[in-house]
Amino acid sequence: TNKHRSLYLKGYLYSVFDFTKPDSVEITVARAPREGRGALKIAAGVVTGNTMKEHVARYTQYAGRMRQLPDWTVCGGAVLGLEGGTDAVLQAYRAMRGAGTPIA
Repeated sequence: TNKHRSLYLKGYLYSVFDFTKPDSVEITVARAPREGRGALKIAAGVVTGNTMKEHVARYTQYAGRMRQLPDWTVCGGAVLGLEGGTDAVLQAYRAMRGAGTPIA
């Protein structure tokens, strides 16, 4: 937040974070139907830092970071994800090139 408060939940359950109160954070977690009525265990983590950059750096130490893109992607062109067979891909590629779109 703009007050340098960071919190994350570990797991896959749908959650809603409410940061509207100045002195607390309210978290609503949806229980998966297959979990029944037993105890709901939630693990969370707190990230500290003085800037947003510090928060992101510390969180990604836990969650992981995207690998650096390969050299061929930095040539200033679009990276296309096309499907539909060779003919459809070539048609889309030619249309993009014909329109002057730089392609990696």
